[in-house]
Amino acid sequence: MRTDSISIVCAGDRTFIMPIKVMLKSLLVNTRSEVQVFILSTGWGEAEKKRFDELVLSHKNVRIHFLDIPKEKCPKAFKVTGNITIETYYRLFIPQELPQSIEEVIYLDGDIIVEGDIRKLWEIPMKNCAVMAVPEMFHDAHRVSSPLALNTYADLGIPGERKYFNEGVLKINLKKWREEKIPQKILAYLEEYRDKVLWHDQDGLNAVLWKDWSELPYEWNVMTALFHEKDYRKIDMDEKTAKDLMASPKIIHYTNSREKPWKDSCTHPLKSRFQYYKELLIEKEKV
Repeated sequence: MRTDSISIVCAGDRTFIMPIKVMLKSLLVNTRSEVQVFILSTGWGEAEKKRFDELVLSHKNVRIHFLDIPKEKCPKAFKVTGNITIETYYRLFIPQELPQSIEEVIYLDGDIIVEGDIRKLWEIPMKNCAVMAVPEMFHDAHRVSSPLALNTYADLGIPGERKYFNEGVLKINLKKWREEKIPQKILAYLEEYRDKVLWHDQDGLNAVLWKDWSELPYEWNVMTALFHEKDYRKIDMDEKTAKDLMASPKIIHYTNSREKPWKDSCTHPLKSRFQYYKELLIEKEKV
């Protein structure tokens, strides 16, 4: 059953404490509805959790719940590389970790900024699909058959023209995930095809749910790759649409590992939006 309160889930290790806090600040600045946030984490101390008190005190419409996930809960066979930590797989534990009364949830990565009212995303009907998402905006990963997408699509009998979605912003039908044991299916895929997995649990989601997902409006997950694309036709987009998305994103997703807005190496044209919300936090903490 849906409630009037918007349920948000995010996850990250200790290095993502600051980005998650900035992301939530941006969400709360632009949303007046009641929001309950579930943070799936490992190894956060009480002092680190208290850093989120400012959000609660500044925005009376939010409740934050910390859910500690033991690292050993994730199978050792899971692939972990570079800047992708075990916490990326915590998406798969959302159905069992959240109260059974919550049947829908919005999952948000920590490397995003929310510029729109999240209630507008919350109110988009699920239409009984398992998940809603935005296709990858990098042309080499836009379809499951693209060179940097789902390596196993042919083995699994998935039509090559199917789009490959990004998992950074998801609307999840928790009721369906529980009833159809979707996390267990994804976990089984990730273990069986470990050597072919390229994008970690995102591969598992696309492999298992390729027939059971629908598209969100692209404005709710505007990825870094769009700002570097030279031929928008490669991602099934016209130039006007692309430029409108870049000019007025509802969610900015800093997807490239070199383009995280808290890094000196970041050259993203909307890096300043992250800095803006970060400054709002700093100013409040000084008071």
